[in-house]
Amino acid sequence: MFDYKTEHRCLLCEVAAGRERVYTRPNRTVQALILAGFLASETTYDSAGQRLTVVELTPAGHRYLGGLWY
Repeated sequence: MFDYKTEHRCLLCEVAAGRERVYTRPNRTVQALILAGFLASETTYDSAGQRLTVVELTPAGHRYLGGLWY
């Protein structure tokens, strides 16, 4: 059995720490959190011209992450 709450918490912690950058298409967990409104994504290109998708927490994501600790 897969624990999605733990996976979401780990992913949201990585995003909150500023360490989450996606060089390929975002995986299903990231896509689900974007669709749920917990993450926002922005696609840019780095200096080498490689596509880079940067994700960040939305206000709802901050509330969701805060609630997971209790």
